[in-house]
Amino acid sequence: MGVFFIYILKSSVCLVLFYLFFRLLLSKETFHRFNRMALLGVLFFSLLIPCIEVTTRHQVEVQQAVLSIEQLLLMAELEATPANVGAVQETPTISWVQIVLLVYLAGILFLVCRNIYSLICLFRLVHSGKHEKLEKGVTLVVHNQEIAPFSWMKYIVISRKDLEENGREILIHEMAHIHHRHLVDLLVADICIFFQWFNPGAWLLKQELQNIHEYEADETVIGNVGAYILNDYIDSGKFEKHLYALRSHYAKKLELLCNELDKIEKKGLTYKRPKGGLVVWCNLAQNLSERKVCKYIEDKNVIVMPGWIFYDDNPERSGHVRLCFSNVSDEEIAEGVKRIGEALEMAGEEMIDE
Repeated sequence: MGVFFIYILKSSVCLVLFYLFFRLLLSKETFHRFNRMALLGVLFFSLLIPCIEVTTRHQVEVQQAVLSIEQLLLMAELEATPANVGAVQETPTISWVQIVLLVYLAGILFLVCRNIYSLICLFRLVHSGKHEKLEKGVTLVVHNQEIAPFSWMKYIVISRKDLEENGREILIHEMAHIHHRHLVDLLVADICIFFQWFNPGAWLLKQELQNIHEYEADETVIGNVGAYILNDYIDSGKFEKHLYALRSHYAKKLELLCNELDKIEKKGLTYKRPKGGLVVWCNLAQNLSERKVCKYIEDKNVIVMPGWIFYDDNPERSGHVRLCFSNVSDEEIAEGVKRIGEALEMAGEEMIDE
């Protein structure tokens, strides 16, 4: 038993040293998945390194101290063992190694009993609520009593109040815990605590793992909440109402623009009323030069899109202008079409003079 206790002590020292190294260099980093792997690596190497024996020609101070502790524990264990098995001891004695061992085993027994009790309460809580099947084999357990939401194995436990108020965000959060298998990390940390319950590094490492798990789950919520908010907005019917308001708004603007264009149709501009969209394509009379018309319109501080820029192969094929009414007021539409009419008159008079 002394050999096992020496192994536990070595492992505890390695765990504390590695954990301090993590706290100094990596704890403030936001690469949560890497930090998670680093902490699991701390657990793994703290259990592995004590099994490795390194021999040197000259013993260093640390090695001499470790060997002295090992020899002390082994000698104390040998002294506690009777030299003659058949002999009857008159005054049985208990060595300090046995006392330490009893305290150590009592701590393990206490943790085992506490965890068994917690598992029993957990099973009762899981099986007493209302069950609902979710995706990927996950079961939702809803309770009427107020409890903090949590996940365990393939179960998500939540109170009905939390489900009604913030159910979607909480479910995303807990599903992230299940998807990332955070429970496996905690089980490994708990097993380490069973045998190193006296080591504060083991408890701090588990707490650090839990914090990283929460950060990972929160990142999942942040990454998905936008899509769910949009889905709620669409399901609520507000999106349809918004679309109807937009259609009505721009339909009125289109109607106004078409009415104003009808007034200048005789000046050399025709159009075909569109069924939708935010632009109107207008045709210029054959006797009008598109470039000159656009130049006069620009001089009157009205912006239109000349049609020739859409004909890369043959700009002369054009004879159109495009009017956009998406970002102008009703007054600007009326005034703009009026100025376009004046520009058409000026272009027509110039063509007559030529």
